[in-house]
Amino acid sequence: MYTSQEKIKKFCHSMNITTVVFCILVAIQIILAATLVIWNEISSQYFFFQYMTGEVIARMCSHIALYFFALGILLKFRGIFTATNKSGIPFSQANAKKLKSIGVAIIVASLVVPSLEKVLLKVYAPQSVNMAGDVLPLPFVLLGIVFFLFSVLFYYGADLQQQSDETL
Repeated sequence: MYTSQEKIKKFCHSMNITTVVFCILVAIQIILAATLVIWNEISSQYFFFQYMTGEVIARMCSHIALYFFALGILLKFRGIFTATNKSGIPFSQANAKKLKSIGVAIIVASLVVPSLEKVLLKVYAPQSVNMAGDVLPLPFVLLGIVFFLFSVLFYYGADLQQQSDETL
């Protein structure tokens, strides 16, 4: 029978592996998208690139920015899982800080990426009618706020953990 601390360590070990796999997948997406954008800029006379419009290039560039935010968030999650796997205690000041930075990164990404896409569409496809970034992605802003609130709970949990350790 596993203790709760052993269960937490086992779960965090599995999640650590999962975040590494996701980081690799996101890195591959970044490399592929960047390669296509660069290759299009260098030699657009190839058959495949003749059909890549300015709108497609603009959206690919904004997706690259989004993938970088996602990679940073995944690395923060990996840090949380690694630290929790080592200590067996999820409530720590360091984990609370990482959750807070995840929340901030989600909010910033939800505001920056649509704006970036709108600017890139004006640059690469000024004739485009479908301008992205007109609507604030409210669900992602709310998700960032939820992570920020979780960080407050983790700060409180870390304080309770410290008081408990000092009492014993």
